[in-house]
Amino acid sequence: MTISSMHDGQSGRSGGTAYTVVCKSGQRGTEYSDPDQAAQAFFRAQEQDRPFVLRHRGNATLVIASARAGAKQIAANWAGDDQFRSAYESLLRRE
Repeated sequence: MTISSMHDGQSGRSGGTAYTVVCKSGQRGTEYSDPDQAAQAFFRAQEQDRPFVLRHRGNATLVIASARAGAKQIAANWAGDDQFRSAYESLLRRE
């Protein structure tokens, strides 16, 4: 799913916000430039609140992780850097 970006030209490479984590559906998200911090915020969010993670790259914003059917998951078809995925999976292994 692609959503038009409200972050004109911001991307992880230019030092702008790269991720937005919405911990509770319908509420304002928190912006992160570090994939590790974004993964931690998503990990800590309650599944029943339907959290999700947006990845901002250039003019596009993609949903890269979400909670559906009571389980958190990373988008399987997302072809981006694996830093967020690696950080999140590392947190799962520590659990």
